[in-house]
Amino acid sequence: MMNSTATREEALRRAAERWKRQLVDVSGRNRLLNYRDLRTGTLDLTPGEDEDLAVNRQALESLLSGRAVKMTRLFASEEAQGNNRRRLAAIYRKTQEHLDEKGLNTLFIVVGLATWQVGSGSRPNAPVILIPATISPDGAGQWDFSMEVSGD
Repeated sequence: MMNSTATREEALRRAAERWKRQLVDVSGRNRLLNYRDLRTGTLDLTPGEDEDLAVNRQALESLLSGRAVKMTRLFASEEAQGNNRRRLAAIYRKTQEHLDEKGLNTLFIVVGLATWQVGSGSRPNAPVILIPATISPDGAGQWDFSMEVSGD
């Protein structure tokens, strides 16, 4: 009887170890470990040196403090607004698709990226803080968009 119990306990331990390994996907598919900029699926809100293309710091602070901010306020130049309008339209469509089909809010503002050395494979590039956000078009033509923090 003791042998049977020990065998079951060992099988349970092996199963638990297998479940733990499967709990976190450490492969290249996991975007929380391997973030990358997408051509139309990401929007850089990093304040930069180029005043014409950079994000307006005051508008970004308003957004991060919980107030809704229009895209035309976040980006001063028409060039930046045009480039980012296409990105925001694509992001809006994709987040709506995820919400409608899967019931998931997949739109986040990322603050900071962490990377570290690994034994083999590519270096991870992981978001440090994820802030849930919403985006909505203003008007039928989706000429402008409002962004807002939607949670902690």
